Amino acid sequence: VAEPVLALDGGWAFHPAPQAGFERLTEAGTRAWSRIRVPGDWTLQGFSVKPWTPAGYLKTVAVPADWTGARILLRCDGAQSDAKFWVNGRPAGAHQGGFTAFEFDVTEICRPGRANTIAAAVQNESTADILASGSQYAAYQFGGLTRKIYLMAVPKVGLSDLEVATDLDERYRDARLDATASIRNSGRGESPPLSLTVMLLEPGGREILRAERRLAALRPGETRTALIETDVAAPRLWDAEHPSLYDLALELRAES
Repeated sequence: VAEPVLALDGGWAFHPAPQAGFERLTEAGTRAWSRIRVPGDWTLQGFSVKPWTPAGYLKTVAVPADWTGARILLRCDGAQSDAKFWVNGRPAGAHQGGFTAFEFDVTEICRPGRANTIAAAVQNESTADILASGSQYAAYQFGGLTRKIYLMAVPKVGLSDLEVATDLDERYRDARLDATASIRNSGRGESPPLSLTVMLLEPGGREILRAERRLAALRPGETRTALIETDVAAPRLWDAEHPSLYDLALELRAES
């Protein structure tokens, strides 16, 4: 796809106590609502929401037509603190916890090439808020979509997780890099055979290491873990005065 990320930040329609079923409204149905900026909490934008009451958010966006056939995720980097989401009036998912990111697979309810309505009901008070002492720390009710939110188009066969470990030898001269990647097939058919390539680029951008692992086809719904272990000779070591940062790139390819 041309642009795999669609930011949903900016202006949203907002109501501190919306009527039941508001998630099925169109943007025209929220003309009497207020406007609020996302990300941001509602108190600092002048809104008052009754305790234990979900406030309503609604926004209409055009999803690119070339997302057709891709897996579409709705991701939020944080909502304070009990949030439920709908896409085009249909449930997308729910999350509790004001300081953790979360995402929902909305492939089946999103309409590429057309306008799509994203709705959210967000309540500040929850078990998560009590355990995190969120409102007590802020000293006011700071509920809302407090961090970035966006839609993403990702391949149906792709990387779902990555863990990287680096260990130096006893002389602190040479190192070992272990990259553990999880590859998931979220499609309905078997994937082709795959190859996973790990590339290490030194500060300045020059590639200094490349390693490859081949994988057999994945069944629908299957997740497989691949470990690539490589040695790195005399890497530049990092400290606060000399932050030598390397770039690690992974490439997943379908084999013909």
